[in-house]
Amino acid sequence: MIDVRIKGNVKLRELFALREQLREELEAVDKVIAIAQRRSRGEQINGHPSIIFNHSDKPKREYGIVGKLIADALAKCPRQFVFADVEKNLARPLKQEQISLGLNRLGRQKKIKVATPRNGRTPAVYEKM
Repeated sequence: MIDVRIKGNVKLRELFALREQLREELEAVDKVIAIAQRRSRGEQINGHPSIIFNHSDKPKREYGIVGKLIADALAKCPRQFVFADVEKNLARPLKQEQISLGLNRLGRQKKIKVATPRNGRTPAVYEKM
């Protein structure tokens, strides 16, 4: 928004110049709006098909898929299991960090617990609750 304060010595020429400048800027904005409207309708612009960015053709990653994969793997594990059991029963490979985070979250939700903590090279033993 332009702040125009008319003081005693404002010349009429300056006001006409300001009006012309605003008119040119408004024409530019109108052109951009018209292009956007044509693109949204799929019309050609300057002989070229308009490009509509449709992000729906990207493969969607379902929210919470890692947790679901880990829960499915846990269903195949015995009552007491180790990290390698979960990794082996996954439907698709996950990073170890993702598996570890998923197991920690399930522990905080009281769905599993650590039966025997990790000790050196011996893995932690988890237990389903």
